[in-house]
Amino acid sequence: RLRERIAAGLDAEPLMRQRLRATPLRLAPPAWVPDPDFELGRHVRSRQPLSPGDEGLRESIAAAMTERLDPEHPLWAIDLLGPLAGGGAAVVCRFHHVMADGRAAIRIMRHLLWSEPPPAPPPESAPEPRPAELLADGLRYRSQQLHEALASPLAHVDEWRDRVRGFALLRRVLWRELGGSPATTTALDARIGRRREVAWAHVSLAVAKQIAHAGHPRATVNDVLLAASAGGVRRYMKARDREPVPLKTMVPVSLRPSGKEAELGNRIS
Repeated sequence: RLRERIAAGLDAEPLMRQRLRATPLRLAPPAWVPDPDFELGRHVRSRQPLSPGDEGLRESIAAAMTERLDPEHPLWAIDLLGPLAGGGAAVVCRFHHVMADGRAAIRIMRHLLWSEPPPAPPPESAPEPRPAELLADGLRYRSQQLHEALASPLAHVDEWRDRVRGFALLRRVLWRELGGSPATTTALDARIGRRREVAWAHVSLAVAKQIAHAGHPRATVNDVLLAASAGGVRRYMKARDREPVPLKTMVPVSLRPSGKEAELGNRIS
């Protein structure tokens, strides 16, 4: 039933049937082309939990997240995990970031699972281009770049100045990160590998909004979640008898312009 439901909405998301193909001689960025061997069963699969209960569900999700998506086929997978305790099931969705960021992935899932009826399909896409066509596209891409670079050299002075500044900044960052000063050792220092762990916590959205509104007139639910995460890390370190230290964090921020929610690809910084 899950495959039937997803199949009904695939026409509205052409990229779900496409894979990346390198252009000859790497003259241009890879192109999205139809996968001639597309098979829905390869992407929508059924799994049994590794063990019963919430712990088994977390382990199963983590195991799915360690699997690499096959670049010879569309870069997504949906796993049906079940049966779970109480007779339910979980749907685990994975999209490569080159295909979709968080907001785009949510939109895809809305089309595939939650829209009633499924959205109308877009115009039929063109067949997979031949190598000669990809080569021609790559040559046009490079010639356009060369033309723009030679058309007005003075117009690119600021761009080159910014690049020089960027390289200078990069040198300082590399020195700081790789050997300029000894890093502070924390309980979070560990070798990064493919292994993943999954955990979750539950909080009422109404409570999160209440905390935000009580804290500051411009505070948001996002601010509450960031503050809670920082507090959790602090308690984690204190519980291991380590004094909390300043940490660098990565907080993805959406750069998707208003009205561009329908675009796929990665639009975060």
